[in-house]
Amino acid sequence: MFGASVRAILSLITKEFTWIVIAGYGVAIPLAWWAMDRWLSDFAYRISLSATMFATGGSVVIGLALITIWLQAAKAARSNPLESLKTE
Repeated sequence: MFGASVRAILSLITKEFTWIVIAGYGVAIPLAWWAMDRWLSDFAYRISLSATMFATGGSVVIGLALITIWLQAAKAARSNPLESLKTE
């Protein structure tokens, strides 16, 4: 068998995209906190923002991203390269 195994392809793609998602989330946290703090300060009944809200959101986003990456990478890794070359 030639080429990389499905497991190796999944590992490489997952590692790359996971870092992209984490970096994006790291940029989004301060921006979201600042925007939500400004917006919520205008209300008569205020709530305070907690780190738990952002951690829960981040966990859900990273989980969904991993599931999507695994499904798409597995589909691509199992596909026959000849089929995509025929259509090109």
